[in-house]
Amino acid sequence: MSGHNKWAQIKRQKGANDSAKSKVWGTFGKRIAVESKKANGDVSAPGLRAMIERAKKENMPKDAIERAVAKGISADAASHQTQQRSKPSPMRPTVRVALRS
Repeated sequence: MSGHNKWAQIKRQKGANDSAKSKVWGTFGKRIAVESKKANGDVSAPGLRAMIERAKKENMPKDAIERAVAKGISADAASHQTQQRSKPSPMRPTVRVALRS
């Protein structure tokens, strides 16, 4: 009966749930940082406010939201610029890639 205890089952379920939450929260963290940069940290800006509300609906912790907002307005974020490059592709009309430098 090796491996048939309750903790093994809980561990697998918790690991799967934690992985899914981490992926969603990471995505929201990046989006909040970008919106924060656009709004210069103004939490009442419509785009940033909408992203924060969506993150709260996904039960993202308040401190993680605050860190994402601070990350968007930090001095390091100002040095990162987004570039868009287009490359023709034989399968599709155009492939566009956004790069951060």
